[in-house]
Amino acid sequence: MIKKEIHSFGLRYLLMNFLSMLPFIPVFIFMFIRASNDQWDWITFSLFGLFGMGACFGLWWQSHRSSRFVCPECNTLIIDRHENIKVGGELNFICKKCDIEWVTGLSHSSGD
Repeated sequence: MIKKEIHSFGLRYLLMNFLSMLPFIPVFIFMFIRASNDQWDWITFSLFGLFGMGACFGLWWQSHRSSRFVCPECNTLIIDRHENIKVGGELNFICKKCDIEWVTGLSHSSGD
């Protein structure tokens, strides 16, 4: 099996995480301003709920993206849940069609 490294994967992954958080930064700032001024009304509670839903979506989306990869050689979608990897282990994807292990440079950060 051949090992090939994807140099831009980690940077692209980080950029997509940042872009997914970007819409919720103004919500967080507005929520913080209202809460610090003791404006506890339905708008403030709605902002907390919206921010919480955004956080849950972000965690789900990160989990979803970390288990899917498209092989650059043959464009095959590789789905790997990385269930057998210990914390700190590499998140690599193996294309069975090309017999290539794609090294992403990312590591497994949680035990679940």
